[in-house]
Amino acid sequence: MSHRINKPHPKLRRKVTRYKGKETAYAVVRLNGKDFTLGRFESEEATLNYDRLIGIWLKNGRQLSSIEAKEFLGQKKTKSDCESLTITKICIDYVRDREQKYKSANELDTLKRVLREFRSRFGETEAELFSESNFQAFRRHLITFGIQPKSPDQKPKTLSRYVVNKYCRHIVRLFEFASETSNAIPKQIYQSIAAVKPLKPKDRVAPETRPIRLVEESIVELTIQKLHPIIADMIRLQLLTGMRPGEVCMIRPGDIIQGEDAWAFYPTSHKTAHQGSDRKIYFGPDAQKILKKYMDRPKKRNCFSPQDRLADRQKKATVAGKKVQDLYTTRTYRQAIWRGCDKAEIERWSPNRLRKTAATKIRKLGGLDAAQAVLGHKHRSTTERFYAELENSLAVSIMAEMG
Repeated sequence: MSHRINKPHPKLRRKVTRYKGKETAYAVVRLNGKDFTLGRFESEEATLNYDRLIGIWLKNGRQLSSIEAKEFLGQKKTKSDCESLTITKICIDYVRDREQKYKSANELDTLKRVLREFRSRFGETEAELFSESNFQAFRRHLITFGIQPKSPDQKPKTLSRYVVNKYCRHIVRLFEFASETSNAIPKQIYQSIAAVKPLKPKDRVAPETRPIRLVEESIVELTIQKLHPIIADMIRLQLLTGMRPGEVCMIRPGDIIQGEDAWAFYPTSHKTAHQGSDRKIYFGPDAQKILKKYMDRPKKRNCFSPQDRLADRQKKATVAGKKVQDLYTTRTYRQAIWRGCDKAEIERWSPNRLRKTAATKIRKLGGLDAAQAVLGHKHRSTTERFYAELENSLAVSIMAEMG
């Protein structure tokens, strides 16, 4: 009696092509009499494409469907081929849904950046065929290669363990949304990838996030001396209130309620707005003195505007032919500070460090509860762990006295 013996999976072959005198090696696999080019030889892309192709090949009884064959051969798909629900389709639907719910522009930008990288790897994959192994392969890709920047001149940054876990949670929520809104996506897919444990420090597969450090006020003052008054006022306001960089960028006169004892600011969007949390920021006498210079503008116009800075220097509100926006973003605010640091010939520091400096000062004055209230943290442990650094400074002073 003869038994059928399954042949091993076809191995990748190395195929070299020459174009304008330059040789490039590609990974090629032969299935059902056809060659499929999977990407550059020994690249992560080729490995991912091989795993995906073999998985579909095995599921179809060691045959390829016409849709997948056309995709890998670079042929044009028919209308019926495009009716399948792909990763790209559920990503587009998910972003549209989040645009209505996310009030934080930074959080939405992060989501789009992650999904753009995800689509570059699995965009044409049928969503119902996505598996836990694909999810883990994408996580390995983030650890190894990070997020590819839009500009080819820029190099991708290495992602920390915390950021990799954060980006992977976006993928989990994507499939949770897809399983709830489409009957074509089995809930088992969401459940299987949601069950994958996040990376732990002991795994040692990605670098750890460096803790946010204080920035000395003497260093801040040296930087301010090299900055435009608008940026200087933004920095001083952050130091007085402990605001996030994004919050100080979006202040508008119409969002400020002027009370007798203090002024209150209600940001239109903030970091935890999508969780239903409210955020209220109070301005004392010194902060009010800074803001009074900007309260005479239209209620819906930002207090701190790059256009005003250019107008003061009698420059056109355009850079490289593009009109300068009417508000600072966290990125442009940070870059402005870095330029001041470079002029002052000191080490660069970021505006999020101002928040920690303010938090530590507030805790010394009013205790941990005061720091939590001012910073707007929902959990006391967040304030204690990340921002209000009191124990370290106390330990340093004690050891200095002990010698």
